[in-house]
Amino acid sequence: MLGKNVIENYFKNNFMNDAISIYSLAGDVAVSKEKTALNILSKGLKLEKKLRESVNSKGLVRNILNIKDTITNKEKYLEEDICNIIIGTPEVLELANKNYFLGYPKDNISGYTTSSYQKNYDCFFMDYLDNVDIIDKKLIIGFYYENSNGEGYFQENRNYYSLLDIKQKNTFFTCLLEKMNNLDDINNLSVDKNSELLKYISSTIKNDEIDNNSKYLTTLEFIESQSLFKSRERVNKRDFINIINSNFKDYSLYIHGVDQSPKFSLVTVNHILRSNLQIDDEYGFSGTCEPKGPVDEISNLEKALDYHYGDNNEKSYNIIILVPKVLDDIEMNRYFLGYSRNNTSGSFPKTMKDFNCLLSDIINEKDYVPKEFIFAYHVYGPNIEDQFYINNKHISLLSDELQRIFGTSFLHVKSKNLENNLNYFKLSNINEDLIYSLAHPIIHRDKFTSLETTALEYFETVDKEKVKKIR
Repeated sequence: MLGKNVIENYFKNNFMNDAISIYSLAGDVAVSKEKTALNILSKGLKLEKKLRESVNSKGLVRNILNIKDTITNKEKYLEEDICNIIIGTPEVLELANKNYFLGYPKDNISGYTTSSYQKNYDCFFMDYLDNVDIIDKKLIIGFYYENSNGEGYFQENRNYYSLLDIKQKNTFFTCLLEKMNNLDDINNLSVDKNSELLKYISSTIKNDEIDNNSKYLTTLEFIESQSLFKSRERVNKRDFINIINSNFKDYSLYIHGVDQSPKFSLVTVNHILRSNLQIDDEYGFSGTCEPKGPVDEISNLEKALDYHYGDNNEKSYNIIILVPKVLDDIEMNRYFLGYSRNNTSGSFPKTMKDFNCLLSDIINEKDYVPKEFIFAYHVYGPNIEDQFYINNKHISLLSDELQRIFGTSFLHVKSKNLENNLNYFKLSNINEDLIYSLAHPIIHRDKFTSLETTALEYFETVDKEKVKKIR
């Protein structure tokens, strides 16, 4: 039995490469939650519904920002006492002769208290567990119990698989693997077959078959596992400005102010970093994010970062977005996306005549700014030293393969018209005469079309002399 204060270290020291899911016990007048939980540790968890309909998955332990809060979270809001059964699943089955990558259910961001509607829950291991009636006790890390007075403890399970000796673990995993019906797909996950895996990922994206697709999601997780992600880094304003000026000249900068109280602003920020920055259909990208223009055109980055839309005069938060001007896909095609210039309208960016470009068209179609474009969040306020927390999943920090996978996904659009417009800016076969005609329209409007803006920005990027002639 462990106290609340040691839960964080206990999980970090023992289960960093496991994914955890929480099964929250409902109250029963006849049997106490503690007694039920102890029985589960000795006999396993009997399920009345599929696992995904019963648990709230939290992702890999190494990716969880606050393990203690996750384990002690009150899932059953109307009940006085809490009892959370913690199910653990290995990302990799380690047998004596071979390791098998089985994937894991990611953090549930669906908004529901179970993973029933979570699109990235599926993987090879969860396919297996979703078809069993009992979760083996060797896959249960323990349980957290807290009474109505707020007094709680964590009861560890000494029979959890990772705490067993090598022989016991090998026997358990061998038996488990034999019961899986997708062993061929599991065996095909190999570094030696990365080119085949990338082709599979590309075709799956283009066929719109990524949601609830265990093969796709496990394959993507396997490729992600080959990359080492650094911990989220905190830097002061001076260092942050130096990082951007030194490394992101070919990116455009946007800022989104989080308009909440300090406590809920941080909750919102963490949710955005785990999912995406959702935009409302009514506001669109131009009503959600303030553009500061291309980094190579910003003369005073400190002034550009001094943004106060969500300022509550206490502890305030901004989302810092950096978007590359060019994206690659898995087939090595490169696309120029354009960017929004610095907002000098004196009003909201949706009033800018040159806000829209191919980038904004794609974001408006998808209804979100991808988390891969979020570079950091900024914490500021009265008597607070400005701090910037860098997002370790920003596109610039991903491996080349993951960048191209993201590019393939982001560039896959539903609108045929937008797809055609994107093809105008495929750099391998770009028609500069056509782009020139788009940048120099016969009829001038109060607002540029997204194609006109992107065309002009293309020449600004590759041929500034030609831009002078256009203007």
